[in-house]
Amino acid sequence: IEAGSLSDGDDLQQVTDDLEEIIAQVKTTTKWAYNISTLATEASGVGPGIFVGIMARTEAGKTAMAVSLSASPGGFADQGAIIHFYANEEKAIRTKARAVSAYTGIPALELALNNEVVKASYGKIKDNIKFFDCRDKTILDIEAHIKQKRPDIVIADQIDKISIPGNFAREDERLGELYICFRDILVKYECAGIGMSQANAEAEGKTLLNSANMALARTSKPAELDVLIGIGKSTLHNENTRIINLIKNKVTSSHKEVVVQLIPELSRFVN
Repeated sequence: IEAGSLSDGDDLQQVTDDLEEIIAQVKTTTKWAYNISTLATEASGVGPGIFVGIMARTEAGKTAMAVSLSASPGGFADQGAIIHFYANEEKAIRTKARAVSAYTGIPALELALNNEVVKASYGKIKDNIKFFDCRDKTILDIEAHIKQKRPDIVIADQIDKISIPGNFAREDERLGELYICFRDILVKYECAGIGMSQANAEAEGKTLLNSANMALARTSKPAELDVLIGIGKSTLHNENTRIINLIKNKVTSSHKEVVVQLIPELSRFVN
């Protein structure tokens, strides 16, 4: 009463003691597997309530990674997941064209020359992955959309550019609140989330990134993530070689590096 509110302690929900139910819930946590087999071995996949952050320097392949995991063969869409891709960097229509190339294996400049083949192929997953422009939308707008449509996986590219109501003294405080809000949305509506963000200048030319390389992060952003993936790129490697760092991994606890190849014209990452 003194605090101005009443609380019922009996309202707290105890976790089940049923071992079979516990095991079933753990399996559900990684319902959707990564389609890069080496990454799936180390990090399994995503599922309801799991929040994955992916960071990299400019032109290292952040959007390509999101497109590849969701739309290339064996990806989340191919597995039957309903995916919402919220784009606030490049236009969503361009990202969708990259998804079409990723799935069909036909570069964007050649799609028009293979119209019927593209329609027949991409038609297998087109209802599973939807793209939305959200440059002028807030996190509250996105939450309302997720509440109405109930996708299995939401992708925010880039998540840091999503606005959130409130007054904040510093940018890291705003980002911390944004990430908390995004995590709450994932838990509330039982969907997985992947947020793409920028790595800072200190990550330039590095193959092994760490949490301190998250731009404007301090500890506010990585603290809210279940998995933090860094995409490293170095001049010592082939132009299309990338090193995936499992900087934080609460899903399987593995922190091994995974070497992959980017096929830029298809927005595909492969072993």
